[in-house]
Amino acid sequence: MWLAIQGRIQTGAALKQKKWKGDENHSLCNSLESVYHVLFQCVMARFVWASFKEALGWDRAPNSLTDLFDHWIILGCKDYELRLFHFVIVAWGFG
Repeated sequence: MWLAIQGRIQTGAALKQKKWKGDENHSLCNSLESVYHVLFQCVMARFVWASFKEALGWDRAPNSLTDLFDHWIILGCKDYELRLFHFVIVAWGFG
């Protein structure tokens, strides 16, 4: 999670900046693979978030890390541990 917040996940875009010779595009949808894309923008990410939204009765799914931590996993909220646990499950699924 710390790496995602810092924008340091080894995505295609990040690796390309380090002179990687591989493809910088996401293999599933051929869009530029960034942290934001992998966690929130990709069709697979949107599907996973929509599934969690429906299964858990959320009014909407988070659309960025800022949105996630400002509105979903607010430090000190009454169900902080449960929300953080849900997010970790989702993030682990993307890994």
